[in-house]
Amino acid sequence: MLDKRKSVYIIISFIIVILTVIISCYLKFFTKNEVIVIEEESFFDDFEIVNDEVHIYCIVSLRNYSINDKKIKISGNFQEEVNIGLLKESDLEAYFMEEASNAIVIEGNSTLKYVKVEFVGEYAGNAILSNRSLPQIKVIEID
Repeated sequence: MLDKRKSVYIIISFIIVILTVIISCYLKFFTKNEVIVIEEESFFDDFEIVNDEVHIYCIVSLRNYSINDKKIKISGNFQEEVNIGLLKESDLEAYFMEEASNAIVIEGNSTLKYVKVEFVGEYAGNAILSNRSLPQIKVIEID
C-alpha cells in the first residue's frame, strides 16, 4: 500500500514538473513582443518638409503585457515613400515628442494612449506621400 502511494506521488510530481517546463517555454518563446502598438488606436497625423528633411508625425498607443517596466524605441518602415521619391531611406527611428527623447519607459501591465511621435528622414525630392496610413512600426526593447 505504501509503495502504491509513493508511485502516485512520483507520477504527480513528474506531471507538475513537465507542466512547469511547458508553461515556462510558452512564456519565453511566445511572449517575445511584450510591448506592442495598438493598431486600432494609432494613426498617421501629418507630414511636412523642412530644410531637406521630411518630418512625419504619427499618434501611437502602446501596450506593455509584461509585469516589468520596459524601455523601448520604435522604428517605422517607409519603403513606399522611398519608392515614390519622398524619402531616401526607409527605416526611420521615432522621436517621442512630449518626452523629447527617442526612447520611452512604459510601466508593466499598462497602456500609453495617443503618444505623438515624429519620424525624420532625408528628403528625396518628390513632395508626395504614398498614403496616409500608419507605417509598419517595430517596437525595440532597450536594456
